[in-house]
Amino acid sequence: QVLTASSTEEAVQLLHSATPDAVLADFRLGPGDNGIKAIEALRQVIPNLRALLISGDTGRDSLVKADAANIPMLSKPLSAEKLESALNGLFS
Repeated sequence: QVLTASSTEEAVQLLHSATPDAVLADFRLGPGDNGIKAIEALRQVIPNLRALLISGDTGRDSLVKADAANIPMLSKPLSAEKLESALNGLFS
């Protein structure tokens, strides 16, 4: 089952009705929001939540932030095979 949320707040609210196996978040979200903040907020509710970031921004700053938050980041464009491999890696 795939659930979607358009903001960090909406994603946190979804946790009241579902427990995801993993979260896939874009690095850039709405104004003042990003995937790292979203995943960190979700991990306040589910501490060991598996997560991946996806970003078209491959600058060093983005990579350092994702690494510091212990969240693997994939670069766009993203093939189905690359996504499948990364998701499999989260569960191994």
